[in-house]
Amino acid sequence: MFSQNNNNIVKKGRTYNFCLNSNFGTGAPTASTKFFVDWSIMPEGEYKVTFTFTSAITATDLGSVTNAVLYLDVGQGSTSMIEASGTDNTYANIGQRGSFLGCLRQTSYLNTADFVTYLYADTISNPPVYLFSRPRNTSVSVDIHTSSTTTNANFSPIGAYVLTLSFELQ
Repeated sequence: MFSQNNNNIVKKGRTYNFCLNSNFGTGAPTASTKFFVDWSIMPEGEYKVTFTFTSAITATDLGSVTNAVLYLDVGQGSTSMIEASGTDNTYANIGQRGSFLGCLRQTSYLNTADFVTYLYADTISNPPVYLFSRPRNTSVSVDIHTSSTTTNANFSPIGAYVLTLSFELQ
C-alpha cells in the first residue's frame, strides 16, 4: 500500500483534484481552451482519471445538438474516438482523434417560463480513463465538440464551464 518515491511516502488510492474554470482570463469562454496546470504535486505512478463538468449555455434551445464530446490533451493519449460515416452502409472510418475524455449531455431546468439548458457530466455518466504516468505537459488543452456532426466542429455557443478532474493513484 505504501511505496517510497522521491523521499516521500505515497499512498495508493490518494486522489488529486484539479478544477479548470473557464471564467478565469479574458474574453468569453470558447470550446477550445488552454489551461496551465502544474502536475508536479502528483507523485509518479499510474492514475485513474474521472471528471465532472457543468456549464452555462448562452442559447436557450440547442435544437438537435443535444450532446457534446470532451477531449483533454495532457500530453499523452490514453483513449481515442473513432468517427464513422453514417452516409452509407459501410460506416467506414472518417477520422480518429486522441485524448477522448468523455461525453457531455444537455440538461435543462425551468426558469420562470423558459427552459435554461447547460452541459453536464458526472462520474457515473462516463467510464474512467487510465494514464500510465502522471501528466507532464503543463499546457492542457480542453476541446468541446458537437456529437451530431462528422466534422468534429466546436460546440457553439458555449457558456462558462467548470471541469473538475480527479486523478486517483493506482
